[in-house]
Amino acid sequence: MKIGILTYHAVSNFGAQLQVLSTVSYLKKNGYEPIVVNWYPSDLEQYYIKCIPQEQIKMHNEFVNKYLPVTKLCRTEEDIVTVLSEKQIEGLIIGSDAVLGYQTFRSRLKIRKSGIRLAKKLANRSYPNPFWGNFLLHLKPMPAVLMSVSSQNAEYRQIHTSLRNKMGVSLNFFNYISVRDDWTQVMVRYLTRGKIFPKVTPDPVFGFNNNIITQIPPQSDILAKYNLPEKYILLSFKDDGTGVVSEKWIDRFEELAKESDCATVALCMPEGIGFKNNLKYNIDVPLCPLHWYALIKYSQGYIGHNMHPIIVSLHNAIPFFSFDNYGIVQFKYFVNSRSSKIFHILKEAGFQEYRCSALGKLGYKEPAPKMVLDHILNFDKEACREFSDKYFERYIKMMKEIEKVLKA
Repeated sequence: MKIGILTYHAVSNFGAQLQVLSTVSYLKKNGYEPIVVNWYPSDLEQYYIKCIPQEQIKMHNEFVNKYLPVTKLCRTEEDIVTVLSEKQIEGLIIGSDAVLGYQTFRSRLKIRKSGIRLAKKLANRSYPNPFWGNFLLHLKPMPAVLMSVSSQNAEYRQIHTSLRNKMGVSLNFFNYISVRDDWTQVMVRYLTRGKIFPKVTPDPVFGFNNNIITQIPPQSDILAKYNLPEKYILLSFKDDGTGVVSEKWIDRFEELAKESDCATVALCMPEGIGFKNNLKYNIDVPLCPLHWYALIKYSQGYIGHNMHPIIVSLHNAIPFFSFDNYGIVQFKYFVNSRSSKIFHILKEAGFQEYRCSALGKLGYKEPAPKMVLDHILNFDKEACREFSDKYFERYIKMMKEIEKVLKA
């Protein structure tokens, strides 16, 4: 059976590409033929060209070409309809990742010293776009599902009534919907006026070690390639105004980690290493997504921004401390963390104290380096393994339900 996958497969983002590889691998191991729909809108591609170094974009493109069975490039919904028909796709999975993201007018307002600016709305965070599935009306009937989708901080209660009704109609096209966090769960219920209240299900990366059909680089190869000692802790922060620790903080953390026989390593985001540091070990772009995964998997701990590093850590029982860069910020000062995917997953796992919000100008105080290191050194790995095993079971249950829907 040919199953199409529509998600963020082409963007220069480590976690986004690993989640789709996990889904591709699961389907192949279970006897299906997965085909990734190569939808990459021009404005989204240009966005990444502007903010990601060319050598890193090339690395992500090489990853796609090597590991993902992609179609020809699609720029429009019409292109997707053509591709699905030509490839004789029999069922469609949309997701995982933030495919239900939507930018309201207020969320696009950016307050600067020079005044207020209205940010441009990208195709992937507009409505309609292919992630909402309206193109299904132009195809012969096929089962379609939304799998572990997220809304990426969407301020859904600001969506005006007529648009809300259209979104609700779109969601009713799907034969199955599950979401990755309770914020998106409530959003789907809101948009459908209570008709759909989806399950919260795991990100596909919670099945990565079981699903993967290529080799995760062994520890010895990773240590040799990046000239690392066996015991190291990763620091990885974005350079987009959410820098939350100083060089002095990093210097002090390195001193304390060294006393525990751990090296401190600066790990790049796809944009590169943007935070200032004096560390001996720096892993910069270009970096393969599989190597990024392995670097976290073999570490003594991960400290920094973004959600997928936390999921990789939870999946492998690796200590972590999240400087959470998700949540809805109001007037630059107030943060609603309930929309944060990290807030949700750590609440589920019982590791809320391993997180602080990195947003807003009120309430944030740089945590002491010793406190963060203590969290890493005293991390309850057994409790983490139990949670990871439970989430893996939930992941497999979700996939079996999706298989049943797609084959119906």
